[in-house]
Amino acid sequence: MKGWFITGVVVTIFYFVFGIAQLGAGRPLFVWSLLVAIIALIGIKKSLPEFKKAISKRVDKMIKNGLREEVKELVKKCGWTTVLKNAIGYQEFKEKNPINKIKLHTLQFAKRQMTWFKREKRIYWIETYSEAEKLVRKFLKK
Repeated sequence: MKGWFITGVVVTIFYFVFGIAQLGAGRPLFVWSLLVAIIALIGIKKSLPEFKKAISKRVDKMIKNGLREEVKELVKKCGWTTVLKNAIGYQEFKEKNPINKIKLHTLQFAKRQMTWFKREKRIYWIETYSEAEKLVRKFLKK
């Protein structure tokens, strides 16, 4: 899922404030509440076939950009570490037909993420660019 943070504040300020919040006990909750007041969380609704197509396209691009070689190099340099054994996109290279397994595991992970995101009531779910544009204009007027 792609997500956008739309604020009236420069993004680096968000990271600065959030980074400071991590320093003090009790502050993260306060800062998160403050940030939610100035952030619109937008989720893009996709059908399962659209979702599968996007994931397939993304994995194909990762393979084209050298994922297979990256995995070989990391295994050669570090061995099959716990991280490599458990990371989607890496662990599959220990088996046959890794590309289809990467696509399957990525889809399964994305479905779990969507289940979690659907419980978040502060997310505005949209289907089109024009919906997003209207939502952003309305949000920025507040």
